[in-house]
Amino acid sequence: MTHVEIVGRSAFLIAACGLVGCHRVAPVAIPQTGEQRITAWYQAWAAQQPRPSREIVDRVERLIAGQPCIGRLGQWSRSYAFHLLPNRTAYTQIIDFHFEEAGTPEVQVGRQVTAPAAWVNLDDRPIRMASGDYDLRDNRIRVEFCGANAGERRKDDINNIRTYFDELELRRSPR
Repeated sequence: MTHVEIVGRSAFLIAACGLVGCHRVAPVAIPQTGEQRITAWYQAWAAQQPRPSREIVDRVERLIAGQPCIGRLGQWSRSYAFHLLPNRTAYTQIIDFHFEEAGTPEVQVGRQVTAPAAWVNLDDRPIRMASGDYDLRDNRIRVEFCGANAGERRKDDINNIRTYFDELELRRSPR
């Protein structure tokens, strides 16, 4: 190769590096354990799921704030997501909510809009919790549960779990 060919080829390689990047790429870690594989699958799935808009969540919060068991929203960690159907698809006509009373280091006041069923609550801390949904078509809040997660109950606690799931099955069917 002549000097001109070497210089020309080097300039081409430098220009190509500028377009696509010539830095070392870190190797992608392949999940090794079953738990790591499930976590990786869930993260990939969750990244593709729709989430309720800010306007819809604002509407839900205006309706929820009127529930005596819930009271001020500023005392809760609040999570919202579209309802998850049994076939693992998001049902965008129902928005699920899950609240946890704030005040411990693990539970901070605030609002999160997540992928469907991103919150799994296997919790026995003695804090208040609330869950239910908002039906977009009916413009209606349904509280499934509101009260102490463990420990003493109050007179304004709500526990509609059986009727909630019976009615939810009817609401999922086409109208």
